[in-house]
Amino acid sequence: MCFKEVLPNIFIGTIEEKRVSQASSNLYIIKDNDQGLLIDCGYDGEISRNFITNGLAYLGIDVQKLKILITHSHVDHIGSIEYWLSQGATLLMSEMELLAAIKNKRIDWARAVLYGINKFEYNHILTDSEKKIIPQDFFTENTPYTKLSANDKITIGEYNFTVQLYSGHSDAQTCLWEEQKNFMFCGDQVLLSGCPTINAWSLPNGYLKAFFDSLQSIKQLDCSILLPGHGPILRSDDDSINLAINSNRQEYNRLIERLLDILQTAEEPHTVIEIVSRLYGNSWHDYFSGHLRRKSVMTNKVYACLTHLVETSIIKCTQSDGTVYYSL
Repeated sequence: MCFKEVLPNIFIGTIEEKRVSQASSNLYIIKDNDQGLLIDCGYDGEISRNFITNGLAYLGIDVQKLKILITHSHVDHIGSIEYWLSQGATLLMSEMELLAAIKNKRIDWARAVLYGINKFEYNHILTDSEKKIIPQDFFTENTPYTKLSANDKITIGEYNFTVQLYSGHSDAQTCLWEEQKNFMFCGDQVLLSGCPTINAWSLPNGYLKAFFDSLQSIKQLDCSILLPGHGPILRSDDDSINLAINSNRQEYNRLIERLLDILQTAEEPHTVIEIVSRLYGNSWHDYFSGHLRRKSVMTNKVYACLTHLVETSIIKCTQSDGTVYYSL
C-alpha cells in the first residue's frame, strides 16, 4: 500500500524522486467515503500519476469527487495538476500561488543583470532548474479553480480546517489548521529534513522577515502534529516541532553571520554572485558542477539574507553601471 493512515481517514504517501535537492515528497489524502481531498500532487510524470492512482483506487475514492489543494506552486507540489484536472478533479489554491504559477519563473533577466548575474549564469543555472515545472501555457487567469483566502473554512468528513497563508518559501503557502484536533498540514513552511528556501528573487522585499514571522505564528498555534511536504511528520511529544522551527530559523541566522564576516573583510563592495563565490570557497562555475538546482537554491538564500540585512540597515546596497553591490 503506497499510502498509510496516520490519523483517522488521513493517509500519507511519500514519493521518492531525484529531480531536486529534496529526494522525496509527502502527499496526503483525506478520505470521506468515495470523496477525497488530496494535498499536493507531486511532479508530472508516471511515477506520481501511478502513485496517486493506486492510492485512490485502494481507498475507493472517485477521481471526479476528488479535490486537490495545492500548498504552493513549486514543481514538486503542482507538477501533475494538469493531468488530474483533465480526469475531473477540482483545484483549490490561493490566488497569489495561482499567479505565481502563471508567471512560472522566479527571476527575470532584468533583475538578474541588476544583481550581477551574467547571461551564462542566468540561462544555465537560474532558469534551467525551473523549466518544465508545468506547461508554460497551462495556467492562465481563466484557469478554473476554487480560490482560497486566509481564514477560509474547509470541511471534509470529521475535519474542519482553517486556511492559513504564509509568505517566505513562496508567495502565499496554503496550510490547513485543524484547531479542535490540534494539527496542521504545513506544506514546506516548516521542515526537519532541510531548511525552506526563501523565494526572494521575484517577491517584494521583506520575505525573510515574513518567514521568521510565520515560524513564530505556527509555533504559537501549539499544534500537536505538523504534517510537512517533505521529511518526517513533526510532533510536540518528541519536540520535533520545536526542533524544526528553531533549526529553520538558525540556519538563516548562521548564514547572515557568515555574510557579515565576508563583507567585514571585503576591500570593496560585492555583488550577490561574488559573495556566493567567496562563501563557498570555489568559483561560481565550479561549485556543485552539474548540480544547477543546488546553485540556484543557495544563491537565492544568500540574496534573501542580503536583502534582509539591507532592510534592517545593517549593510548598504548601492548601484553602479546597472549592478547592485553590497557593503558594510
